[in-house]
Amino acid sequence: MSKYILTDELVDKLYKEEKVKNKEIERLRNDLELHIAAEDKGWRLYNDSLKKIEQLKSWINDLQAGMYINCVYCGHRYGPDDKVPASMADVLKEHIEQCPKHPLFEANQEIERLKEERKHEDKLKRLYLDQLADQGNQIEQLEKEKEWLIKLLYKKICATPITLDAYRRSITDLMQQELKEEVRRFDNKGAPID
Repeated sequence: MSKYILTDELVDKLYKEEKVKNKEIERLRNDLELHIAAEDKGWRLYNDSLKKIEQLKSWINDLQAGMYINCVYCGHRYGPDDKVPASMADVLKEHIEQCPKHPLFEANQEIERLKEERKHEDKLKRLYLDQLADQGNQIEQLEKEKEWLIKLLYKKICATPITLDAYRRSITDLMQQELKEEVRRFDNKGAPID
């Protein structure tokens, strides 16, 4: 059983820290709910857009039949004499994805980089939320142990006739010893040193 020195200042400090952490957890939960709602709306728009894109692709393919298509960035030319089974728009699109002179090539690379960065940030956010929850559980455990210790001391004091001042000194001494022991086991962030 660990021992703590629980002064009013320390209890107030722990209570305020727990309050701040709980507010942060609640803020992050609200942010997550907003992101989920926005993502759902985005998927609906995305699916509607896909249908419209397919209609426009069909129209473009009809218009471009029998024409030459050039990449305006590198000058590569595709035409009706090429033995390509795809539409000219599809051929040009494939070329653009690989043409290092085209701005979309760079944009696609940046999009991929940002996707990876987002995945990393999401992992960090989940880790942070888990740490906040663990710290909240630790504070809750400390409160339970404090309550148990006070009850134990009260039982011992009631069994032994002592003055009120001696009672206060014994509680204070015991709590200080317990807290010193606990502080040695935790670093400044509240995580175990071991």
